Order: sequence, then C-alpha cells, then structure tokens
Amino acid sequence: MRGRRVPPPAAAVGRPVPRSAEQAVAALVVLMVTLAACAGGSDRPASPEGGDSSLATAGDASNRTELAAVKRRLAALPAVIRVDGGYSHDPSNAGGDVVLAITVRPGADLTAVADDAVRHVWLSRLTPVASMTAAVGPDDDPSATVYRHADFDDSRASLAARYGSRPVAR
Repeated sequence: MRGRRVPPPAAAVGRPVPRSAEQAVAALVVLMVTLAACAGGSDRPASPEGGDSSLATAGDASNRTELAAVKRRLAALPAVIRVDGGYSHDPSNAGGDVVLAITVRPGADLTAVADDAVRHVWLSRLTPVASMTAAVGPDDDPSATVYRHADFDDSRASLAARYGSRPVAR
C-alpha cells in the first residue's frame, strides 16, 4: 500500500462502493480517525446514548438525544451488533455530518443495513445535516465492508422519494 493513494469512499445514494481488502482496511482506518475526531478526541467509542459524540455545542441536548435515538434504532436491528459514530458540525460551515460505523453479524445483508442507516438519519430531527456516511461490515470479515454516503443537499429529491420527507428543513 506504500506510495499508493486510496480514494475516499464515495457512492451514489443506494450504491455500495466495491473495495479490495486493502482499500477496505485503509478506508476503515480513515473512518476510525474521523470517528475519533467526532468523539472530541476521546479514546472511547461513541455510546448509543450519544455521550461521546461531538455536537455543534456541548449544550445541544436536542441533537444529542436525536443521535442517541438513531443509534438505538439501528442497534435494535436483528443483524446489528454495534453502532459507533457521531455528529459533527463546524459552525463555519452551514451543514453538519453524521458518520456511523456499524458492525453486523456474519451473513447479514450489508446493503440493507446501510440503507436503514441512511433512512434513519434522513428521517431524524438531527439538524443541520448536509451529509452522512455509513460503513457497514461483518464482525468476522472487515474487508467485506459496504460504504454508503448520502449528500442530503444534492440528493434531497431522491432521498425524499425513497424515504419520505425530512422532518426538519436541513
């Protein structure tokens, strides 16, 4: 892998990005670094209650509660073992980002879980959200990870057609 540049995961809404095992591992490293940044430098993973998530402000109770609800709903899916991740909003940028790492049981339908992640974030009251990225992988084979990215601004019409209207403006 030395000397080669691995492109960032990017896909059209509803399409997984095919990856070699080497690219999957590199992308997971990038994702985990991003998750650590979202967790405010904490070395603990984000909890389903949202305690370690980085929010626009420390007092943003509404987003903290909403993120915890999204993570609980995803964790309740039969295929899901663990949900990590967080919400990040840079006040100098109009949008926020949700990044999730979802570990599933061997044999789970990765694409269906990734679609559920997009749907749950889209239908949440987290705001503002400009995009979300989910990495969904089986516990026994991280190289099989499926990546899903949804740009809530550029794909608003297609996301609304697929999942229904977003309950908040952004």
